[in-house]
Amino acid sequence: MKYLTKKNFFWLSVAAGVFLIALWLGGRNSSSEGVVGETQYEYTKVRLGDIDIVVSGIGQLQSAQQVDLNAVAAGDATDVTEVYVKNNQEVTKGQLLISLDSREASRKVYDAQLALDSAEITLKKISDTFDKQTVDDKRERQLKEIAVKDRSSALAQAQDNLADYQIRAPFDGVITDLTISSGDSISRTDVFASVITEDNKVVVSLNEIDALSVEEGNTSILTFDAIQGLEITGKVSRVDTIGISTSGVVSYDIEISLDNQNYEKLRPGMSVNAEITAESIEDVIIIPNSAVKGFGDSAYVEQMSDDGVSQTAVQLGTSNDFYTQIISGLSKGDQIITSTTTIQEAKEDDSVSLFGNMRMPGSGGRR
Repeated sequence: MKYLTKKNFFWLSVAAGVFLIALWLGGRNSSSEGVVGETQYEYTKVRLGDIDIVVSGIGQLQSAQQVDLNAVAAGDATDVTEVYVKNNQEVTKGQLLISLDSREASRKVYDAQLALDSAEITLKKISDTFDKQTVDDKRERQLKEIAVKDRSSALAQAQDNLADYQIRAPFDGVITDLTISSGDSISRTDVFASVITEDNKVVVSLNEIDALSVEEGNTSILTFDAIQGLEITGKVSRVDTIGISTSGVVSYDIEISLDNQNYEKLRPGMSVNAEITAESIEDVIIIPNSAVKGFGDSAYVEQMSDDGVSQTAVQLGTSNDFYTQIISGLSKGDQIITSTTTIQEAKEDDSVSLFGNMRMPGSGGRR
């Protein structure tokens, strides 16, 4: 084995120093003197077009109408005597759904009827001798007439109370969330079923800024996470006037009615993505947003002239995510710059390598 001599070590150190200097010079040349910039422009022509201002929101599909059923006449514990329907059964308005124990209410109707019959009989007796009555008798007759009216009103009230023990469908629809059966006991606060319509609506929550731009009649495009490819159109049917504050953030519910209800796969509770067209401006001068420079009164676009790139002041109108309306400053057919790109190119390096055919002394020979 041949050991490294002092002479060889000297020349090795010199070579290493030269190598480091070459790296430093090469890096400096490549980052400055060895690069040139070429600017390229992309153009477009000013044109007439439409701008749609779209507000997006996420909501849920709900039944167009829903009524929760509870026992208006029930006390702390009233027995269910009969349930005539099942879940998901279609019902018609006025159809009897559930009967409750109404024996006490029926007795009150019976007693009220007897009281009315007695009052009517008494009044008839006085009326048969009307011609022979004195002034006092006439007053008595008036009192009996009042009594008949009172008894009649009491009977009507008792009959209304009895009707509360029979729960009927409030409109044509479908029974859902039915949780009781015959023999169960329920209280006044229990909700034991709901009646929903087959028609659906969409309820979307919007922040206060977006909600201000939405009005009844605005069109909407609806898509569903659970049904890929399904796209339904609708119209805004209601905008809440009172917001809901959650953790300091105010939101407003927007209802959207569907233009077509004939979709069997739709189910209440599905998530819905809504894109509401809050404003639509047609046949105006528009340019891509990328062409707009500056802001507000200082907005401008760039155009190519004989002297190079020039700035043209413009007055901006409505804009969306893609286009901006130009009120003044440009005409249809004008050519404007939409983007500028600088391409960096390295100069051809014709310098001689610092190493060339340099040979370190002592590097030859056998080992």
